[in-house]
Amino acid sequence: MGDFERIARRAWRRTVPIAIGGLVLGAVIGVIIRNGDDVLTRTLTIIGFGLSIGGLSGAASLLPTTFKLGPSIQSPARGLDRAERRALRRTVFSARPLGEPGSELARRASD
Repeated sequence: MGDFERIARRAWRRTVPIAIGGLVLGAVIGVIIRNGDDVLTRTLTIIGFGLSIGGLSGAASLLPTTFKLGPSIQSPARGLDRAERRALRRTVFSARPLGEPGSELARRASD
């Protein structure tokens, strides 16, 4: 799991400056595009453009890592029937032990 965690942390460190840059770029676009003389309208336009472009750029930055890690994250649940996958998901979300400590399901939940 260490390799996956390292990849995810690197993606997070890369995404933060990209999202901040998108926020600033969006705010600049909002300043350029603003319409109306109303202060509230101008403020909401600037904030809206900033948040939308910042969020979209951050999401676009995380997409390649999500596609790269997706199959490896789902691999422990392959081969399980629907009831076992549901039990596995509930156990992981509730942070409870699953079955016997050395069982196959416990290993998959750990993975």
